[in-house]
Order: sequence, then C-alpha cells, then structure tokens
Amino acid sequence: MEYLFVYGTLMRNYTNNPFRLLLEKNTNFIGEAFTYGKLFLVDYYPGLIHDLPSENHKVYGEIVSFESETDFLKSLDEYEDYDPENIINSLYIRELKECFLLVDNSSFICHTYIYNQKVNNLKFLNKGRFFLS
Repeated sequence: MEYLFVYGTLMRNYTNNPFRLLLEKNTNFIGEAFTYGKLFLVDYYPGLIHDLPSENHKVYGEIVSFESETDFLKSLDEYEDYDPENIINSLYIRELKECFLLVDNSSFICHTYIYNQKVNNLKFLNKGRFFLS
C-alpha cells in the first residue's frame, strides 16, 4: 500500500476535473491532512514548494491510499507533467514527503507533487488552502 497527498484539483470537492474519476477508481480516502511547505496559485491550479524549516508554513489537502502494483502513478505523473527522465523540464516533481492527518496528527509518507518552476510572480496562498483562494 502506498499513499498520495493531494492539495488542489484532485481533492474530493473539486468536481470539475475529469481526472478525478481515475483517482476515485484507484484510491481510498484516508483523511484530511497537511504537510509543511508553501502553496502558490499557478493558474487554475496550485503548486506546493518546499518551505524553510524555520518557517513552518502548512499546506492542507487529503491523503489517499493506492495499491503499489498498478500503473496509477505513471498516469498521475503524466497528468502532473512529471517526467522522471527529464526533471528540469517537468512542471512538477514527485517526491516522498511526510504528511499528517488533521484528526490525530498521525504521519504518513506520501507521494507528493512539488511545483518545479519559479514562483516569483505567483500569488502566495498564505492560508495553505487552495479552495479558499
């Protein structure tokens, strides 16, 4: 079993995304969660970047689980414009990141898509939530 942290258009309440159907078919909802980082509004979707350890900004989202033996991650990589063979030109990179359930603060190591472009001119979502922006 593996885990994925989603914080934008793949969350349950974002119904305008047809890729959500693939996510629903291949995952089980674990719970609302957060991870440390900064969230920016890229376009109609957000981008999470790493935070300095001293800043402790939180990004809120959801943890889902999925079976390791599926092609689900490959499909998700394509959707997120992540190419492990061409990281420099990828829009996002996929990393394992510690995430915490809101209900009890239990931690999960989750596949998380980190925005891989400059954020200088992007709007910082200081509440760490995509849907309140």
